[in-house]
Amino acid sequence: EMGPVGASSASAESRLALYIEAFKRFAQRAPHFPFMMLREEMGGGEHIEDDVLASFLQFFSLDRKIMEQGEREGVFRPVNPHAAHLSLVGAIIFFLVSHPVRDGGGEVRGLPADNPVFDEYVEHVRKLFLSGVRAEAR
Repeated sequence: EMGPVGASSASAESRLALYIEAFKRFAQRAPHFPFMMLREEMGGGEHIEDDVLASFLQFFSLDRKIMEQGEREGVFRPVNPHAAHLSLVGAIIFFLVSHPVRDGGGEVRGLPADNPVFDEYVEHVRKLFLSGVRAEAR
């Protein structure tokens, strides 16, 4: 899934969009993944198998490379790559794991009824994230 993103010679901003799209497709194909990931994180990660950990690290490593590329290109400001990764992936993961509450309660429990669909939300996160990491105009 991440192979084409890693091999891409596109700009950092384009690669970031590819990365987000690839992560979105991964999450859609493995709907159990966000729940499993959070459960393991809350448990200290002791049950995370090496191959699963390697996948986590692949996502983080690629995210870091894209952030560093964007900084070299002058389009991204310097950011802590771990914080950037947590902000981006964490927002998507939280959206996915919170759907039982958002979808199950609605206005009956006082929650907003304008629950975004996944694709709209991921596009929102992409724009929000890019706004946050863009370098200031010189």
